[in-house]
Amino acid sequence: MKSEASEIEEELNPEEDFRRCGEEIQQCLYAGSEIPDQLYVALYVAKLRMTYEYKPRESLKQGVMKGSKEELDLDRQLANLQEELRLMMDPESKIKRKKKRTLEVVQKEIE
Repeated sequence: MKSEASEIEEELNPEEDFRRCGEEIQQCLYAGSEIPDQLYVALYVAKLRMTYEYKPRESLKQGVMKGSKEELDLDRQLANLQEELRLMMDPESKIKRKKKRTLEVVQKEIE
């Protein structure tokens, strides 16, 4: 069994791994023997690697961080708009309103 680090360091060739697993399964069938569970696992892993491109952890981490920052920015903008709407609707508010900023405009921005 290989460690995750050694699997990452080796050059991945999922098509060749898939082909090799097929040959081994065929040999087991011709011999009339049972197909080992590990061979099923290797076949499944090869198929997954053919279907989904490998992405290093660092690039995944950067993608998650970027998405998190964008979501945080959107949450802040939404909170600011909701506060502005609340102040616009409050008759006691002393906020100076811009002529173009109506309740409908702010509600559309929130949506």
